[in-house]
This record gives sequence, C-alpha cells and structure tokens, in this order.
Amino acid sequence: MTLLDRGIKDFKILASDLDKTVLKHFNEGEYGESRLSKVSEKQRKRYFIETRTGFVRVKNDLRKHIFIKNLNLMDDLAFEKQFDYIFCRNVFIYFNDRSRFKTLEMLSKNLKLGGYIFVGHTESLFNLPPNLKKVENSIFKKIS
Repeated sequence: MTLLDRGIKDFKILASDLDKTVLKHFNEGEYGESRLSKVSEKQRKRYFIETRTGFVRVKNDLRKHIFIKNLNLMDDLAFEKQFDYIFCRNVFIYFNDRSRFKTLEMLSKNLKLGGYIFVGHTESLFNLPPNLKKVENSIFKKIS
C-alpha cells in the first residue's frame, strides 16, 4: 500500500510461509476489519472492499503485486531474480545459530548488492555471513 500510495507501480512482493493454513487464509485475502486498525480510512477505501459485515477483502489493484509461495527457508533456494529487500519477521526466533547462519547465507545470495534484510526487533543475529553488515538494529545490508 505504501509503495502504491507513492506512485510506485513496478514491484512484486513474494510472501511465504511453511504453514499451508496461513497461506490459504492469506491467499483468500479476507480479513476482519479489526486487523485494519492501523490502516488509514483512505487506504481502506482504496485497497479493500467489504465482503460481509465486519470483513473486508484485498482489492485486485493491490493483490496483483503479491505472490504467495509455500517455502522452507532452510532449503537452498535460488530465485530467478535477486531481491532489493527481504523482510523476515519472526522467522529466526525458531532457528538455532547454525540454521540462522545457513538461512542468512541463502537469503544474501538472493539479495542484490546494496540490498537490505530486515528482521523482527526481537531477533538477535550475531553470526553474520561476511557479505552482510549490520546497519541498525534489525537491519542488514549486503556489502559484497
């Protein structure tokens, strides 16, 4: 929504999870209005349509930018194009140190030089691959 609000229309978002139930719900694009408590009224009107009392669905103008995949970040994934940004919120809290490092290596291989990885604020990453540099708390940049 933020990108579209700023006139940026040439983007794709890959959303993933291991839990197929979560993905099914996400793919349906229907949410209780209470989930939109931090969404402005302008954005509600632009990006959502009421489906039944108390529920809204994401409009196609937003949905066409989002692709949903069932991915396991522990796999050695290689994407056709590298990403500008990767957001991994509440992912690394489930991993041990070795798994975190392996996953960060895989993600950084799929990140453009100068690209960023964002993690949740409660996640601490100490052992980084050499091509990642901590920029701020929870923000890492690919430097080589």
